[in-house]
Amino acid sequence: MAAWKYSDILTPNTQFQRAINLSLDLGKTEFIKSYIPTQASASVLSKYLRSAIAPGSDRASILIGPYGKGKSHTLFMALSILSDYSKEASLLIKNVVEALADVHTETAQLIRNIRSEGKRLLPIIINDRYLDIRQAFLASLKSALQQADLNELMPHNYYQQCLLTINRWETQYPDTYQAFLRYLHTNDIKFIDFENKLKQYDAQALNLFRDCHKKILSGAEFDPLIESDVPTLYNQVAMALVATGKYDGMFIVFDEFGKYLESSVSYRESPRFKVLQDLAEMCGRSKTPCMMMTCISHKAISEYATKLTASQQSSFRTVEGRFTPIYFTSTFEGSFSLISGALGRNRTRYQEFLNEHRDAFEQTVHECKCLGCFSGYQSTVEEIVRQCIPMHPLTTLALMKLSERAAQNERTLFTFLADQSSPLAEFIRKHHGGYALAPVDLVYEYFHISIRENSYDQELKDLVIYADS
Repeated sequence: MAAWKYSDILTPNTQFQRAINLSLDLGKTEFIKSYIPTQASASVLSKYLRSAIAPGSDRASILIGPYGKGKSHTLFMALSILSDYSKEASLLIKNVVEALADVHTETAQLIRNIRSEGKRLLPIIINDRYLDIRQAFLASLKSALQQADLNELMPHNYYQQCLLTINRWETQYPDTYQAFLRYLHTNDIKFIDFENKLKQYDAQALNLFRDCHKKILSGAEFDPLIESDVPTLYNQVAMALVATGKYDGMFIVFDEFGKYLESSVSYRESPRFKVLQDLAEMCGRSKTPCMMMTCISHKAISEYATKLTASQQSSFRTVEGRFTPIYFTSTFEGSFSLISGALGRNRTRYQEFLNEHRDAFEQTVHECKCLGCFSGYQSTVEEIVRQCIPMHPLTTLALMKLSERAAQNERTLFTFLADQSSPLAEFIRKHHGGYALAPVDLVYEYFHISIRENSYDQELKDLVIYADS
């Protein structure tokens, strides 16, 4: 019998090394393949799939949970199920359904129903790189339609916006208006003729206005969408999507919504919530077309406003009431499933390793039973120890608990397990046989710097500073 090393038994799944970026990763089928169904993720997934089928207020929701628990991956799956009907994705989703049948039968059946009916929603990913929330929603809609090769569905309001802009210049910005008239005169164009051409949707007049706008406003591009009413525009596009016969509506996901709130709070100002409120209400009332919207956050909206004024806190609570909260809470057993998937154990070699070190394994089980901190779970202590190796069960427990409070995008439970630069990876590389378990201090070593530098948990931060002193 071979004396197996951990490096012979484990093949960490490198796809767990970073958080999913929905804007960049949507459509990449490797993330369907790497999805590990758990009770927690399947339960959340079923909520979104039910909302897609049946109208209700929960079509506007906020997904709340700690970093590194799989929120984005779960939403990635929801978006893929509701939008990606490519041959490769369909085959991989079929495999997911088979795996879900043992974990959450309702979700498995929902996926079968949706895929057989051909239910399809256009995914629109909003991200936090725009402080102006209107710009974020408009630019993301435009991008989603471009990716779906549906540019023609963007409402043709360009000509109307040209006329409204000219009128605004005349009434509010007389210097700009005079510069506009001089531009027309230089090009030997009469205002009345130019106005009539815009009213008749003349493309040459529109191009001329774009050029004028750029020249008299220091190079600023004319973007008529900036002047558009966001909820109305989204509703128009949703109806146009249904009219194509290819889609049943849209699924809007505000990724990293918490970061948007944090940046707004850091400037001591309230976010512009009107767009969010109106869109949330519209989605909550939508039937046909189906309009779904969810925001991804690490805590409730009102919790971001604790340092703001009473009036600002009130606005946070108001918009919070427009969204149905969905909490992503993973179970102890569910975390074990994720850990097993991330570590990628070779089952045959692992069983041989356990057989080879049966006495040491039984001693660990006995110690854990004496500790008492692993009682009360559905899994037996022996099953828990088996799932934890090459980590000591206390290390695994510390990893799950600390990652909930300290994880950031760059350092999570998953990156600790799969990143080749992590202390666990180093422990595995140095293992040359024998029964050895990764100690709990590796978890502290991995997270303590990010806690000191980035954590919003002041209590935890103070504890780390004290421990390091």
